[in-house]
Parts: sequence; structure tokens; C-alpha cells
Amino acid sequence: MFAFWSARQMKAKLEAIEQSQAVIEFDTDGTILTANANFLNVLGYSLDEIRGQHHSMFVDPVESAGSE
Repeated sequence: MFAFWSARQMKAKLEAIEQSQAVIEFDTDGTILTANANFLNVLGYSLDEIRGQHHSMFVDPVESAGSE
């Protein structure tokens, strides 16, 4: 069965996620568009430091070069 949410319900759900989860948003090529305060606080970055960078900046270079 499908759940159909009103715009108000969807907004409330998104706000709850924003407050309780570390959230980062990427472009289709892996470029960081934005991140919420929870994400930035956990990793110790400011948004200005990571916006426009590739998501691979969070991966160890040796692991990043691997086939997995």
C-alpha cells in the first residue's frame, strides 16, 4: 500500500530528518552542493570548506584508488 503525504506532512518529515541526521547533498558527478549543520559538526568542516569539492575528499586516498 502506498502512503500519500500532504505537503505539510512531507515538510515535517524533512525537518525531522534535518534535525536528527547528518545530511549531505551531491550533484550527479559527486560534487558537494550542501550539507547540514549536523554533518558539518560531526566532520569538523564548514560549508565553505566542502562546497564544490568532490565527495572523494572524505575517503582515504588508498581506499579511493581501490577497485571497490
